[in-house]
Amino acid sequence: MRSSLIRSRSWAASSNSSRFAADPAFRLDAESLAGLLKPERFVGRAPAQVDEFLAEHVRPWLTIHPPSLPDEEAQV
Repeated sequence: MRSSLIRSRSWAASSNSSRFAADPAFRLDAESLAGLLKPERFVGRAPAQVDEFLAEHVRPWLTIHPPSLPDEEAQV
């Protein structure tokens, strides 16, 4: 379900972006418009927040509660 939603939104974005690029009112070519619509531009502080959460909460917890099996390794 989620992957089909992502695909449908990606399709809509690409479909709309080609129409916007063709519309003289937007004054953007396809390359400029594609640069503006990159999803990685819209993640804000999420990558830094994940790193902070891992450092402040998960890694300390793993230090106190090590893996219970000798060959088990926590991957964070």
